[in-house]
Amino acid sequence: TYNLKVKPSLFGKVLGTSEHEKIAPIKIREMLMLSVNTTITVGTVEKISKNKDEMDLLLNIPVIALKDDNVGIARNINGHWRLIGWGEIIL
Repeated sequence: TYNLKVKPSLFGKVLGTSEHEKIAPIKIREMLMLSVNTTITVGTVEKISKNKDEMDLLLNIPVIALKDDNVGIARNINGHWRLIGWGEIIL
């Protein structure tokens, strides 16, 4: 599928940096790297629910994802992909 709906859970701080940066909330049109099962893809956030507990993503590379699968979420920080949280696939 090229479309995913994910329930994200963000960490308190960015992993993999020497500074202890707080993680900013996910924004619409932001590009995130996702690790779904054994596939790595980049997705653009298309929609975020009002209470920010669900987000819809449009993927560049399609993935085979099943409901309730876990997904790693990374953000590009200073030219490097850094793990910022994980999520659960809803659809």
